[in-house]
Amino acid sequence: MIIRTPRFYVVGEPMGATYAALLAAGVNEGASFGFALRHGEEIADHAYLMIRRLEPYLLTKSVAAAWPGTRLLDGSKADVFAYQLLPESLEVLVTTTSRLYEWQHPDLPEDLFIRQSDGGIWLTSISHEHEAFLRVSRQEAASLLRLVPDLALEFGETASAEDEGRK
Repeated sequence: MIIRTPRFYVVGEPMGATYAALLAAGVNEGASFGFALRHGEEIADHAYLMIRRLEPYLLTKSVAAAWPGTRLLDGSKADVFAYQLLPESLEVLVTTTSRLYEWQHPDLPEDLFIRQSDGGIWLTSISHEHEAFLRVSRQEAASLLRLVPDLALEFGETASAEDEGRK
């Protein structure tokens, strides 16, 4: 059985306080976040420092050709990191950058995502395309907009949990 969840596209780029509030809204018991670092690509020194600051929160590091929002079609691979999403790790994220779409090579690893405790993806970003979406119900979207009033969302098609993205 495929479970379908509404997809709400983020309109514009969350920046500053809106970016921080959006990420903070993803914090709940058992939540995690992650990003990808493609093999063979160097990133800025400050990005390596961020990864080191996040080491205490590391859950997994795996080699993959796909992560939420992206599927590599050219045979290349990436290290996909997953971390506990806690107030302390959130602080590292919001002090590293104040913009959602800055999560791209060479300044940072690619495509920040947030996974809920049940394993479902809550936030997907495809930074180089300036695209992000949330997999939430209409009621959850309304609650989120009350928490993050400067966030703009647009309802899109429903998506299955297996719909992980493209390249």
